[in-house]
Amino acid sequence: MRVLVTGAAGLLGRALLRTLEQHRVETVALDCQPPPPDWKGHWVQADIRAASEVRAAAAGCEVVFHLAAVLPQHRRARDEMHAVNVSGTRNALAAAQASGAQRVVFVSSTEVYGIPERCPCDEDAPLRPVGAYGQQKVEAELWTWRLAAEAGMAAVVLRPCTIVGKNASPGALRPLLLVFRAMRRGWPLPLIGGGHHRVSFVAAEDVAEVCWRAAQQKSRAGCFNVATAVPPLRELFGEVAKRLGFQPRFWEVPAAASRLALGLGSVLGAVPVEPEHRALLQRDYAFATARAEAELGFRPRPPVEALVSMAREWEALGLLEP
Repeated sequence: MRVLVTGAAGLLGRALLRTLEQHRVETVALDCQPPPPDWKGHWVQADIRAASEVRAAAAGCEVVFHLAAVLPQHRRARDEMHAVNVSGTRNALAAAQASGAQRVVFVSSTEVYGIPERCPCDEDAPLRPVGAYGQQKVEAELWTWRLAAEAGMAAVVLRPCTIVGKNASPGALRPLLLVFRAMRRGWPLPLIGGGHHRVSFVAAEDVAEVCWRAAQQKSRAGCFNVATAVPPLRELFGEVAKRLGFQPRFWEVPAAASRLALGLGSVLGAVPVEPEHRALLQRDYAFATARAEAELGFRPRPPVEALVSMAREWEALGLLEP
């Protein structure tokens, strides 16, 4: 099997490259960034917005894994995000069609749901994205279904929650970087409402494994949440702190006070959380994965190890220092 992976230099992209290497799959990796030092395979340094280059990279590929995206944390203009997240998806689909690919695996996001009406949120929940990124992922999903159907390709859409693990960008996960800094310095970690709500995370390796399984499934199409069951934030962060050798300390912030602080911090530009994510800090944000478990054999694992590995890597880089 020969496959194309777009967005190969990112956290998930690198995890997927390792998974494909383990399965001895011939892989073409595409990203606007240069390859990581440990990559020895075929690398195409190109922008997903360059349709001709994406098409050339996909030549002869049976499966296209489309991971390339711009997150809101990257501070890009909305039209630039759209060019990557939507037009880039169309380029990947067109390239897959031109190559005669049999299947496309598109990595979307749980942000398509916005603030879920019920938790755990399943794949049949209404799509009500709050911010530009979620809105663009919805649009990209629609293009995926449409273009795949026109080309006679099987399409699989995966909706992972926040992905964590080694090689993660501290800029994209700045709230977690600040959590780890507070842990290391012994500062009390502020938790809204005492941190008794749940926020889903998933390890990059687990998402990569689901991508691989999705490429092999027999059904023509499907949409799957990819997340893990987690304990309340207070318990999760407490366990992470203990494994890192830090003494966990928490500061319970009443919900009303947190809303006031987030609003004021937003005005002052001092809140390290995107506007569309702030409401999620105050409520359960969890997702049902029964469909992925039944159809793809997904076995969600607690994300503690991935969070610990990420924190240790950032500490080794000096990012947790005062």
